Amino acid sequence: MCLMKPKRGIFMNYKVSDLSKILDISSNTVRRYEGMGYLSPDRMDANGYRVYGAGDVTKMIIINNYRKIGFSHA
Repeated sequence: MCLMKPKRGIFMNYKVSDLSKILDISSNTVRRYEGMGYLSPDRMDANGYRVYGAGDVTKMIIINNYRKIGFSHA
């Protein structure tokens, strides 16, 4: 198995709308998961947009996979 590492100094930034498109979930779901403590934005843009990193995308993929097989986030 080959794991690719990001190049040094290159960071992926995702807004709520980006995460919702990538993961095929609603923006409200992303915000709900943040409210539940599953995600935390890496930073806030000057315009107030939440900015998430690649680790948050990975977390969301895992959460969605668990949800699809029947686990709840109680």
